Amino acid sequence: EPSVAPTPRPSQLQDGLADLKLVGISWGDEPTVMIEEQSTRQTHFLKTGHTIGPFTVHEILRDRVMLRAGGQDLELF
Repeated sequence: EPSVAPTPRPSQLQDGLADLKLVGISWGDEPTVMIEEQSTRQTHFLKTGHTIGPFTVHEILRDRVMLRAGGQDLELF
């Protein structure tokens, strides 16, 4: 049987979200969001559907990004 990743607790999600910093949003045919993991100083270039840690990029808006994890929607400004 395939294993299923455990659902993160809300406190884990908030801690994970606190480590992420929205660096920028690039508009084009497919918007791309730049998110920095502050603990590692690594910048990720992500499109809708891509993941970073337990988070999936759900929607890219002009001034924020909607992330989804554990059945919760979270905003990153």
